[in-house]
Amino acid sequence: MRGSNPTPVPIGFAAFARAALLVATVVMGPAVLGTVVKATVLMATILIAAITLVALPAPVGAVPVYKLLAGGKAQAAPRWKFGVDLARMWKERDEPLPAHLVPIDAGDPENRLRTLARGRGDFAIVDAETAAEKLPEFPRITVVAVLWPEFLHALSRKPGLRKIGTRIQEEVWVFDNVFYPHTIFTELSQRRNGEEEWLPVKLDAGLIPDALDYADGPLLLVATLAGDPGVTRAMAGENPIRLVSYSQRLLEEMKLRAPYLLTAPLPKGSYPGQPKNLELPALYRILVARKDIPPGPVEKMLSTLYDSDDSMEMFNPLFTRLKPRLNAVFAKLMPFHPATAERFRFNPDVP
Repeated sequence: MRGSNPTPVPIGFAAFARAALLVATVVMGPAVLGTVVKATVLMATILIAAITLVALPAPVGAVPVYKLLAGGKAQAAPRWKFGVDLARMWKERDEPLPAHLVPIDAGDPENRLRTLARGRGDFAIVDAETAAEKLPEFPRITVVAVLWPEFLHALSRKPGLRKIGTRIQEEVWVFDNVFYPHTIFTELSQRRNGEEEWLPVKLDAGLIPDALDYADGPLLLVATLAGDPGVTRAMAGENPIRLVSYSQRLLEEMKLRAPYLLTAPLPKGSYPGQPKNLELPALYRILVARKDIPPGPVEKMLSTLYDSDDSMEMFNPLFTRLKPRLNAVFAKLMPFHPATAERFRFNPDVP
């Protein structure tokens, strides 16, 4: 670290000050001695300050600061809180190097990648869909870790609809916080009444709360966390919405078309009346970083994510969803940082 061998500061100013004071006493007399002393002290202060700024290195105790580009504070509170808690855990760890991590609200996932590519950040949290589709456009960015899953909830108020398969007859609403489901359900759409072809409706994700409360009939596809409060509230309303399961064939078809859309169990008890795990498509959050970041900060990030004690689970349940084994799975789909590849012993480059 800079500052281990400070550059010597030039000395001798005291001798200069004494000489100036002596000259003033002899030449100008005691009447002006006070003024000369004040001027001399002022000159000494200015000169010493200039010498210090130019000659001295940075303070030995200075530590680097790394920026984590995360989701919006208001729109994605649990995700933002994960970044805040991660920064707190990072600060408490001294190895492999002291540093600060600062979470920053950086807009949507694609904007975070652009900001990262411009060197205005160091780490960013995006979703697997954005990473799979956009990372080829940003060769300076690599994956550091696979984080938590967000489940593609299929929700409906239609009586009798309990499971959806590859032959979907219902009108489907897909929200724009995920793109791939809109594509696949367009491909799987069927003709109704033998002639009218329908397409899924793509809606602004900001409308999710209203859709959950008021939508009557359509099948809603919402990518969100397990136990989402909005979903729970809609299930308890006068016209309750229900969680619909996926057929095994549909799950396999979706994964075949988008390998990053894995299947994961929605934990039992996530919602009222859910007595067992439910297999759903899962869109994982991904931590990425600039490729030029040295191994040290990345190793510290991995240690913070995977080597912390279980107490963090009490503060943020998303830490319970981290599965280190998934890094090797996603390494077949996306480029990883060499430090991650070394830790989990896989090839960092996409085959």
